[in-house]
Amino acid sequence: MKRFSKSVLLAALFLNANSAISSEPDVTSGPGTRYLSPEFISRYAHTYDPYGLASLLATQPGVALQSSGDPGGEDWVTFRGNPRDSSRMTLVLLDGVPLNGASNSTLEFNSIPLSMLHDITIYYGPLPARYGGYTSVVELRTKQASDRVETTVYGGTHDTYGGGFTASKGASDWGITFDLQAQETDGLEGQETTLRTVDNSDPFNPVIVTENPVYGNRDYQQVVPMITGHKTFNDSIRVGLMAQAVWTKKHYGDGHSQEEPDRPANREREFYNFGLSLAPAAGSDRDFELHVYYKDEDHETLALDNEFVNYGEQNKSQYGARGHYGFTLMDNLQLRVGGEYNKFDGDLKNDTAWDEILNEIIYYDNNADFDSPYFVYQDDLDNHAAFAELEYQWDDRATFSAGVRHDDVQDTKSNTSYQLAVSYQLTSSLRLHATGGETSRYPSLNEYNNALRDPSVLGPPIPGIVDPAELAAQNGKLEMETQKGGEIGLTWTTLGGALVSEIVAFDYEHEGEIFIDVRTVPNNLDPSNPLYNVLGPEINVLLRNNRPTKDDSHGAELSFNYSTEALGLYLNGTWNKLERKYSDGRSSHNQPFMPPEYYANAGAWYQWGRSKIDMEVDYRGKTDDSLQERGALPDVKLGDSTLVHLGYKFQLTDNLQLFARAYNLFDEHYETFYGLPMVKRHITGGLTYRF
Repeated sequence: MKRFSKSVLLAALFLNANSAISSEPDVTSGPGTRYLSPEFISRYAHTYDPYGLASLLATQPGVALQSSGDPGGEDWVTFRGNPRDSSRMTLVLLDGVPLNGASNSTLEFNSIPLSMLHDITIYYGPLPARYGGYTSVVELRTKQASDRVETTVYGGTHDTYGGGFTASKGASDWGITFDLQAQETDGLEGQETTLRTVDNSDPFNPVIVTENPVYGNRDYQQVVPMITGHKTFNDSIRVGLMAQAVWTKKHYGDGHSQEEPDRPANREREFYNFGLSLAPAAGSDRDFELHVYYKDEDHETLALDNEFVNYGEQNKSQYGARGHYGFTLMDNLQLRVGGEYNKFDGDLKNDTAWDEILNEIIYYDNNADFDSPYFVYQDDLDNHAAFAELEYQWDDRATFSAGVRHDDVQDTKSNTSYQLAVSYQLTSSLRLHATGGETSRYPSLNEYNNALRDPSVLGPPIPGIVDPAELAAQNGKLEMETQKGGEIGLTWTTLGGALVSEIVAFDYEHEGEIFIDVRTVPNNLDPSNPLYNVLGPEINVLLRNNRPTKDDSHGAELSFNYSTEALGLYLNGTWNKLERKYSDGRSSHNQPFMPPEYYANAGAWYQWGRSKIDMEVDYRGKTDDSLQERGALPDVKLGDSTLVHLGYKFQLTDNLQLFARAYNLFDEHYETFYGLPMVKRHITGGLTYRF
């Protein structure tokens, strides 16, 4: 059977190698980058996927999807083991405008409509100097305006319903597009989760007392209207406009907590994003960009019993500008200079809190009664940066680039970083590329406030056991995180450009993660005190800033992409080994948001006549996860999983297309975080009609 399958595959490759191939490869790469073409997005981005853009990105090597379970929950993609959740580590740009970063840098990937995207570029890091401030970048560009009006409707299991409407008009020097997407789903309703009772009397050795199967309801609704437009002036300057709103509501009766009977546990989010851009017109050889933007977010979460996720109503805003100007110094030598400025504001209104002593939710009459760790110390923050990049083109054989960037953050130590990259054509079909350097990440407003909080003692608050001065001295001035390292790879293009193969080795060191860490201070009780022998000579202390921690991440990636006008195949495999070293001397401890050590993706599509069928296979190896974010508790193991997704499209008429998709076709149970099951089999079907 295996021999027969291989024969069929080789025959298909041979036959299609002689057919007309796509004008451009579906996926291309460069030093530290990966480009997903419009063809790739249209073939592999389906009308509905429970995890949206995050699922699409996770088809690429070095990118792992992690989620709190179901649509509308917290979703992340980690890039080559970047620590923590990458919605804080990864800058996401939509037409040059940052989508995340308003005050806590979070991003809901599934709220970005794939139907509006033209292409995607991933920067793994170290980043080109014009980006910076993060450890990786996902750059999204929307489709150009054209004369089209179309609508899509779909429905499926888990009481999932949705649809979209797009109206676009384009001319030689202007264009405008309106897009509206809406969906709702019951998520994991009816899916089995687990309620665990844990004895935490010894925080380093928790004991699971009971495990009971329970069921949860996690309804999710989302509406995303969006307008993009452009106008060209003097055949050289293109002015772009982008306006987007995201309205979501998530029900958090998730089975891990008992919500207050008379008050549903919801999270409601209103997000408004506006951007104005200046760039060269099509065909211009000038090099400049200017993006001016404003974002405003109202994010309200109501408290859950036993699961304190309430921070009241957060009003967060950001305005800023980023851009560059490039010019030629001499033949084949280009210089690009630019900068960035961002201003953040956060406001909090609290009316509920979970009282651990009274074991109940308290409702306050005014927000002054309860201090939140988010903005209690400071409610504004700004950062600015300046950078320069040099690029040298040596014939058609090689490209060399170098960049330097200086970042300053309010009341935070500044940092200067750099990047070097080279791409060299060894032969007509074999290319060598490499990148290296350092990238700095600035803290967001909520992380800044968390770092300003006083350290606290792990254990009972017994007076006299810790010297207050010694405790206060543990928190120093907040520093920017840094990531050092790079990659080296070979790309081989064969079969007339239809097959692109690549192998990459990478190595990173991430230092100073802004998170909670554990350190020790002396026990100041008299040794004759019986408690001294119980507690020991040192007391564990929780720190809320980036006392030095180091994450070592290294690995290798292998990828194959084959595409013709009728057939497409891809195969990606990643090995990613991580190790964390804590400031208190602990090492070889797994970090939270840990990606699997081995993961791989494969996919194929085939088109004949009016039909197109596609299949994807996602493999996640076993994962070591941490029960607590600070990594102080023992690790748990997550099993491996292999998911199969199957899709079909049929062009019934020139204007009407029917489609169906099965996500997790074989209904496999799996988790990417301990205790949070992911969506099992999910089937949707619908139609798209173009007027």
